[in-house]
Amino acid sequence: MPLLEGGFDIEFPQMVTIHQQFEPRKVENIEQAVRSELGKPEIKGQFKPGQSVAITVGSRGIANIARITKAAVDTLTDFGVSPFIIPAMGSHGGASPEGQLEVLESYGVTEATMGVPIKAEMDVVEVGQTPEGVSVYVSKPAMEADGILVVGRVKPHTAFHGRNESGLMKMMVIGLGKHKGATTIHHEGFSEFAELIPAAGRVVLEKAPVLAGLAIVENGYDE
Repeated sequence: MPLLEGGFDIEFPQMVTIHQQFEPRKVENIEQAVRSELGKPEIKGQFKPGQSVAITVGSRGIANIARITKAAVDTLTDFGVSPFIIPAMGSHGGASPEGQLEVLESYGVTEATMGVPIKAEMDVVEVGQTPEGVSVYVSKPAMEADGILVVGRVKPHTAFHGRNESGLMKMMVIGLGKHKGATTIHHEGFSEFAELIPAAGRVVLEKAPVLAGLAIVENGYDE
């Protein structure tokens, strides 16, 4: 095939069309699945009536995140807990309360739809440092709560590889770290994330009132 006048010819190999089919299995009843997971004795036992519990919601466009969050809110309320929502998205949403509320609203997560307060303040508390001396920050409203339920998607990260990539550890370290925490961690560079994320996550688990986590996995069709 002549590509350019006076140019060279290229012999293309024979080509065929192929189709890839992913695993289609998905959760049909999301609300029941959330209630079942949180209702396991070892999980339910972490929550005590009268507690205030922060539920994290991120900024990554997770499938059905509004339904998942509402199910978590309703389940904890039935436990006698007083839940509220915290945008756990680092510096996304313009690193402002208003911007982070707008991100949540775009996913259908508002105080009206969830029936609980959303505390979007950007204030943080330094809860400790990693063994290498990197400061770890956590949202002040989350630290003032009696407990934290970390809700987030688990998937591979696009910029680094390690035992803990995009998941609940990263949600605690960068999401709950708000702008200051996210900036501090990213300043170290992606080359350090494979070791830094779990190290900083262990600091959060030790110093912050994390009671449980709800991990979300999507199939190849974003379901």
